[in-house]
Amino acid sequence: MASIVSAGTTTATALNMSADTSGVLQLASNNGTVAVTVDTSQNVGVGVTPSAWYTSSKALQIGTFGIEGRASGSISNISTNSYINSAGSAYIYITSDYATRYQQANGAHNWFTAASGTAGNAITFTQAMTLDSSGNLLVGTTATGGSQTQGVVLVTGTAAEVDVGHASGTVSGATYMAFRYNGGAIGTVTQNGTTAVLYNTTSDQRLKENIQDAAPASELIDALQVRQFDWKTDNSHQRYGFVAQELVTVAPEAVHQPADADDMMAVDYSKLVPMLVKEIQSLRARVAQLENK
Repeated sequence: MASIVSAGTTTATALNMSADTSGVLQLASNNGTVAVTVDTSQNVGVGVTPSAWYTSSKALQIGTFGIEGRASGSISNISTNSYINSAGSAYIYITSDYATRYQQANGAHNWFTAASGTAGNAITFTQAMTLDSSGNLLVGTTATGGSQTQGVVLVTGTAAEVDVGHASGTVSGATYMAFRYNGGAIGTVTQNGTTAVLYNTTSDQRLKENIQDAAPASELIDALQVRQFDWKTDNSHQRYGFVAQELVTVAPEAVHQPADADDMMAVDYSKLVPMLVKEIQSLRARVAQLENK
């Protein structure tokens, strides 16, 4: 076992320990390479002399990686290429590179990013993501659901919701949500002006071939069984609707048929619109013929 030696001395053992008159403690290998430094603020540097961390903190610094805990309060930070200065007023670049920081504070988890900067300069961090004390996840914003001007918020609780915000001035057509299969877009929800959205299914002509006028839909329309019914979950009454098991025999493209027979079937009413438009066109043509007689 190595022994503690007097200030400013070294030994020929595998581990050397020395403390200078300033009170800094160093552990060095037998070739004199300093491996660990404990400064007068009890901050520890592994492979480096600790930066001048916030005086109300205790820090472990390994190269440019740091773990900082506050002496009082529920705040801790894990950072790369950054440290908080002795006054606690700014984060500083350790080297000229990018910087990141993860913080636990007051029951919340916060993730910060920063562009590449110059060693010794102050860092302007962007709070990129937050998991707040209520369990809400905020990405690209620090405002809670419904009040953010941009970013994505996942609101938890009994009335959970997902909020997606576009900043003021975002042009119409910008995507709120995109759905893809094998790398290709198959649907989107996009901004429509400043007061509405569009729910889009991919329908570009360039993706289609053998395009022809659709056959009349009169027989299919007649076969649709429009029902009224009560929902078991809350006893609410629906005046007009379809039953998936009945609709699938007429318009299977409008019915979700799960692979597991125990899962519930579902209906996409929008898939019936082309059929209804075709029938309206047919009816208008027949009315025009009658009016011309």
